[in-house]
Amino acid sequence: MGPLKKINHGAKKKKKKLEWNYEYIRPKKYIKQEKFSVINEKDEGFARNLQQRYQKNKMVEWQIDYFYSPNFIRDDDNSRPYFPYIFMVVDGLSGLVLGTNLTKQGIPKDSMFRHSLLEFIKKAQYIPDKFVVKRIESVKILEAVAEILDVKIVLRDEMYFLDEAKEDFIDCFKTLKRSV
Repeated sequence: MGPLKKINHGAKKKKKKLEWNYEYIRPKKYIKQEKFSVINEKDEGFARNLQQRYQKNKMVEWQIDYFYSPNFIRDDDNSRPYFPYIFMVVDGLSGLVLGTNLTKQGIPKDSMFRHSLLEFIKKAQYIPDKFVVKRIESVKILEAVAEILDVKIVLRDEMYFLDEAKEDFIDCFKTLKRSV
């Protein structure tokens, strides 16, 4: 089957007679662009405060990604279940999981991820040299924070420590599901 086509039809009047013409037009390629919110004032102030308070560690890179939870959750008995995003940050040198966070229904993932990342920096008490991510969406989400903190963002396909931590995390959820 060939590419989808849109029929464009219209009528023209010729010699007191209506003449219909049909034309097949290839539609423009549609690429859904996900819109991300800009960093809010509270998180921007928080990031600037962290940047002044903590030293940058030139030896450290953090591997960052997000993924859907394998199990649904429900906020309360009357609410509709949903599959939250899990935001995970792993130290790229040691493989230590620095933090995970689940999105809550109704809160945009981009603002929650930025705030979580800032909380992880506060907990670690240093600023890494690089954020290593897999997706362009992650770059767009984190670029405002990275700019304030003067951290490089690196796009990489394989992140060994993060992939291993993610698999273990998902296996843990599957084990929990079987035991319940």
